[in-house]
Amino acid sequence: MKNTNLRVLASESLGVRSFATYIKTPDINVLIDPGCALGPKRKHKIPHPLEYRKLKEKTEEITDYAEESDVIIISHYHNDHFKNFITDYDYINTNSEIAESIYSNKIVITKDPKNKIKYYQSKRAKILHKNIKKITSEVKISDNNSFSFGDTRIDFSFPVYHGEYKSNRGWVIMTTIEDQGEGIRIMQTSDVQGPIVKGTYEYIIKRKPNILLLDGRRIKNINNDYTRNLKGLNKICKNLVLDHHCLRDLGWKDWINNNISENKNKIMCGAEFNNEKPLQLEAKRSKLYKNFPISKDFLKWMNLDHKVRKKNKPPL
Repeated sequence: MKNTNLRVLASESLGVRSFATYIKTPDINVLIDPGCALGPKRKHKIPHPLEYRKLKEKTEEITDYAEESDVIIISHYHNDHFKNFITDYDYINTNSEIAESIYSNKIVITKDPKNKIKYYQSKRAKILHKNIKKITSEVKISDNNSFSFGDTRIDFSFPVYHGEYKSNRGWVIMTTIEDQGEGIRIMQTSDVQGPIVKGTYEYIIKRKPNILLLDGRRIKNINNDYTRNLKGLNKICKNLVLDHHCLRDLGWKDWINNNISENKNKIMCGAEFNNEKPLQLEAKRSKLYKNFPISKDFLKWMNLDHKVRKKNKPPL
C-alpha cells in the first residue's frame, strides 16, 4: 500500500481486549472502535498489574491516534470497543475526560443506538449519544450506510450477529474502507466471532477485501462452520489478520497450523501485522501472577468491592 496506512492499535495480541484499528488514506484518517478493556476474573484472578499498565498504555495510544483522526467509528456498544462518559478504572479505564478527548470535533459514526440492540448496550449508547452530540462536529448512523470522503469510501454492513445465529450478545456493524484511487479495500469485522453465520460470511466474500481484520473464535467454541468459513476466507484473502476473541487462547496458532494449513495465504495476528511480538497477557494471567508477585498495595486494591475499584485507579 503506497498511500494507505493501517495499524492495529489494541487487541488481545497486543495485551488488552480490543480491536481498535487506525486507517489513514490520502483523504481521511479513520479510527475504528476506540476502546480497550481487560477481561474480568480468569481462574478466580482479576487482571494482573502488568495488564493494567498495558490498559493504561493502550488507552493513551488510542487517544493519541484519535487526535489525528477525522472520523471515529463505533461498531457496537460493548466496553472493549469504545470509551464512554463514565468513571470506571476496574476493567475499562475510562472517564469523561478520556471520552471527550476521543470524540471532540470529530465525525462520529456509530451503530444505531435504538434498533437491533440489546438492553445493556442501549443503556451505554444512551449515555454516549447524550454526551457526544454536545462536542462532535457530526454524528451519523452506520447501519447499512455508505459515506464518501474524496476517493475514500466507507461502507457499513447491515447489523450482523455477535457470533452465532440469534446470539444473546446482540449485533455489530462491519466496516469496509476503500481507497478507490489505489484500489485497496480494508474490512474490519468487529465481533463476528468467526464468522459462523452464513449471511455474515457471504457478505465478507462479496466485499472481496484486500486486507481482512477478522475477529476469531475461542478454541472451546469452534465448530465445523467456523473452520469451513475460515478456510474459505483464507483462500480469497491474501492478508488475513485474525485477532480479538481467539487470542485469549495461547494455542490459537497451533490450531491454525493444524486446521487451516493447506492454503498458501498467511494468517497473522494484529501484533504480527504491526511487526511486534504477540503479548496475550490475559491468556498468560496465571503465569503473570506466578512470575511477577503483586505489591501489598495492589493486593489491598484488588480485594476492594468492585464498585469501589471502579472509582479508584489501581496502584501500579
